[in-house]
Amino acid sequence: MAGGLVEVTDPERPYLTRGLRVPDRVVRHLLGDDTPDPLLDGVLAPPVPCPAGEPKALAATLRRGATLCYLHERRGGGAVPLAAAALRELGLAALVLDLSRPGTPDAVPLAAAARREARLLEAGLVAGPVDALPDGGAVAAFCDPSWPVVLYGRRSWDPQWTVRVPLCLEAPPADASGLWANLL
Repeated sequence: MAGGLVEVTDPERPYLTRGLRVPDRVVRHLLGDDTPDPLLDGVLAPPVPCPAGEPKALAATLRRGATLCYLHERRGGGAVPLAAAALRELGLAALVLDLSRPGTPDAVPLAAAARREARLLEAGLVAGPVDALPDGGAVAAFCDPSWPVVLYGRRSWDPQWTVRVPLCLEAPPADASGLWANLL
């Protein structure tokens, strides 16, 4: 239920009489359809393989059980490549969301769909920049206490965003020549 794979209907009813509902996206996944949730259209971004710092420290922290990390990046920062490389070190893919794109849907349903999609794909969730979100409640919606989540942004982490304190790291600048070499 916390991961969004099953939903409880009628929570006010006695426990054994409550209904359970499986979201359509989960059913499609079980039937072999890997098309992402339509709510994620327009915000999904491919993780660009680009040398950006050393992912081993972030990967080691995630391996030890940290599930929430925040990468503070400056202009031209390499937060997404660093997070994707760290998740790759753990044997996970990266589900990357670009929250700064125009037309980004409301953050809370988007976050629920993204957390569910990450679980279905066995991928870590990389989302940002959090500066594009309207408030701290929207940032908290992306946090999953049982799944690896890496958020990034240009602002310093605000302790009012979530109850849980993330591992905060500086994202190194991306290697522009490496980026162009990988894309060409």
